[in-house]
Amino acid sequence: MTMPVSYTVPPDTVAGHVITNTATAASDQTGTVDSTAEVSVLPVYRVSMGKTVDRKTAVPGQTIVYTLIIVNGSNTPGSTLRSPIR
Repeated sequence: MTMPVSYTVPPDTVAGHVITNTATAASDQTGTVDSTAEVSVLPVYRVSMGKTVDRKTAVPGQTIVYTLIIVNGSNTPGSTLRSPIR
């Protein structure tokens, strides 16, 4: 007998986390048996960025302020984000 069982990994699961699933079966004719399977969660790198500016026009000597909005949606800490202004 084959019995597929589905599980969806939650989107906020941290990379490196191990998901362990144990199934137990028993019958009147045999004892209880267990089987365990493990799955390691891989890193997902997901970064988004937006940029706004405080004005649409400028004259020489005027300061322009850019605001960068960077979101690290990765499931692993320590992602390095760089944004040089060009």
